[in-house]
Amino acid sequence: MLKEKEVENEIDIQGFLHGNRNYGAIGMHNLVRPLFSLPRRAESLTAYHILLTEPYFAWHKGPFQMREYERVTAELSVRLWRRYNGPIYLMTDRQGAAYCREQGMEKLYDGVDDSLSGQKYCIDMKKYWAAGKIIALLNIQAPCVIIDLDMLIWKPLELGGCQVAAAHTEPIIEELYPPFAEFIMSPRYQFPKQWDLSVEPLNTSFVYFADEGFKNDYARQAIRFMQYERNTQDSLSRCMIFAEQRILGMCATAYGIQAKTFLEYGKPLDRQEFMTHIWSGKELLRTHTRAESEYNVLCGKKIAQLAEMGV
Repeated sequence: MLKEKEVENEIDIQGFLHGNRNYGAIGMHNLVRPLFSLPRRAESLTAYHILLTEPYFAWHKGPFQMREYERVTAELSVRLWRRYNGPIYLMTDRQGAAYCREQGMEKLYDGVDDSLSGQKYCIDMKKYWAAGKIIALLNIQAPCVIIDLDMLIWKPLELGGCQVAAAHTEPIIEELYPPFAEFIMSPRYQFPKQWDLSVEPLNTSFVYFADEGFKNDYARQAIRFMQYERNTQDSLSRCMIFAEQRILGMCATAYGIQAKTFLEYGKPLDRQEFMTHIWSGKELLRTHTRAESEYNVLCGKKIAQLAEMGV
């Protein structure tokens, strides 16, 4: 855990912001290079940010809030998507919608949908902190893209006719993706026999679905797992990423779908020009004031450039 009082020379802030040091983020170098002068995607593609506040309230007291770096990242994500790919909507709940109105974020989106309010799925939101993304899929029409609020897409999306696309595959490391036998499940649940245990998970910080039927089947399978899992020893990631990422890979293979990916796992400092995912780099931004301040400035410069373009 990084400490606020940690000596500055022990954290290479410029290395982090320029993508030369890995503090858990991918593609940070894209923040410091010029925007691409590329035409918008010929056929627009609708994307969604998902903000379910229930997991936040499972961990925090008081009103819902986001840090400044979270807000500027979300705004840059919205503007970049609209510049290169198409419309982008926010799917949230009443608390999330109210917060966005208060912060002036609502006007960034092509629309704000608060239909996640009051949807009861009997899911432990403290453990399944990204469940909102999966639940939202049942309310979204394919073809569609879901991108995390800390994901930045810097170019028009090239899908090549694929049925499913994701950020990258992940190796089945038991520390993160334990064997099926380690999950404590309700007696009413059985893992589907058609799931191939050797299939690599698909990272869903960015995910595209072309087919409505597959999208809904995956979402229902993931929701069903979250509903029937019972007190498995967890690191606050293993159960969540199994439901979200490993099930997606296994469902795709069961459907005979070869998913398209854009990054190579294990190369966080790769100088790819497609996406930036802040991911675990948020820990540095949360705990180091100067890093957050300089990061916010970089995002602000890109936001201003896009605003000048009318985006």
